[in-house]
Amino acid sequence: RNLSPVRRRGGVERVWRGAMEGEASASAPERDCEARRISDAELEELLGVPRDTFEAEMRTTFDEFDGDHDGALTNEELMQLTSANHFPLSEPSVEACLKHVTSDAESISFAAFLTFMYEVCATELALQEKTELARTKTMKYRRNDALNDLVQSQSDVDRVMEKFGTGGEHAVLPFETLTGELLKNPELRMYDDAVRAAMDELVASDTGKRGLDQHELEEFLVDLCSERVAITIPSVLRNLLGEN
Repeated sequence: RNLSPVRRRGGVERVWRGAMEGEASASAPERDCEARRISDAELEELLGVPRDTFEAEMRTTFDEFDGDHDGALTNEELMQLTSANHFPLSEPSVEACLKHVTSDAESISFAAFLTFMYEVCATELALQEKTELARTKTMKYRRNDALNDLVQSQSDVDRVMEKFGTGGEHAVLPFETLTGELLKNPELRMYDDAVRAAMDELVASDTGKRGLDQHELEEFLVDLCSERVAITIPSVLRNLLGEN
């Protein structure tokens, strides 16, 4: 007895539990689940299974717990279903859930049960979108901060290119040199994997220079300090110049 599509993603389990306990319904105006239709693509992205598989699994689970086979789950049967699938609920919580999806306070039909499960999925989608929006805003602020730091540190960027660049007027900072110098920084050594991953991406996209010109170095520093490590551009440059 296992809600395999639902259990496949931990977020849905969390939202299921919150919704049953009244937390999700408290934020109903914000998420507007009732008015939202979940597309096939959204459902499959969320649960990893197509709609017909999800509904069939819900039907099977519902029928397994419908002890008297009357096409409805009593409060007790619904509590058994949720408990068996690691969603333990109190009787008041089950009663609140039933009132939320059906006018019958004693039992829940499959249609009402499925409606509720779609509401749980809609809640999870809304929470994911809200989280992604917050993350995007945070990254935007961090990138703006990094760009401001870069403007203030332009003279240090020039000095780094003068110190490590090769090729005279059109200097290039070799990838190997940059990686080695970055990882001499005790702070950046904490982010060894992130630094190496960033450098690997640069090497993979190299057009034959085997290094970065000044403009590319500036772009790299903004990317590194806004998305990959919690260290500012001025600090990275000072370490490259041996001034920290």
